[in-house]
Amino acid sequence: MIQRIQERSKTSGRNDDNIESLRKRFATFKNESMPIIEFYDKQGKMRKIDGLKPVDEVFAQFEGIFKDFF
Repeated sequence: MIQRIQERSKTSGRNDDNIESLRKRFATFKNESMPIIEFYDKQGKMRKIDGLKPVDEVFAQFEGIFKDFF
């Protein structure tokens, strides 16, 4: 991920595409987002989608999880 962000920084024009900002983003995710994810996972309310699959497969997973909400 670090390599991807560093490569992106060459063309993105974003001033936060650097190692220090990336470390802060990881720390924020770990300290603030993960406790929420773990809370809902323990309640059986979290669903996982494999975002590395092709777009149509990701969308199909999303539709399957949320079909009752549409």
